[in-house]
Amino acid sequence: MSDILIGQVLWLVFRFNNSGDISDSEHPYVITDIDDTIVELIQLTSIKDDNRHLVASKHNKLIYCEFPVESVISKDSLAQLNNTFTIDYFPELVRYRKSNNTLTEERLVDLLSSYNDYHAENIIDENKIVHMSKAEVIALNPLL
Repeated sequence: MSDILIGQVLWLVFRFNNSGDISDSEHPYVITDIDDTIVELIQLTSIKDDNRHLVASKHNKLIYCEFPVESVISKDSLAQLNNTFTIDYFPELVRYRKSNNTLTEERLVDLLSSYNDYHAENIIDENKIVHMSKAEVIALNPLL
């Protein structure tokens, strides 16, 4: 599956939880795992004045966009570790990338380590384990 890679970012409108809440705009999601049928993702949120307090939360990981400069994100962001987002794998997922690049290796390794550690040490609320089928992904994110 060389068409998408771990560390690339997909931009998607997503269902946030199992109660049906849908994001009102697309958000960046870092690909953390890929197999023949499923892609696992971590949602990124840009840091703004009204959410700076979230940087201190143990369920968020700060991802800097500079030093070295990241080509897949343009702002410092928070990676939300307390969710499990998965989608069906399908080749057209490449259309949701804005770049073929991945996070820099050091940041990607650090993010995946933090994500895996958080999931090993904490129970993820059932409502925050969300899977979207190919049909749901396309319905929320029509292919151009």
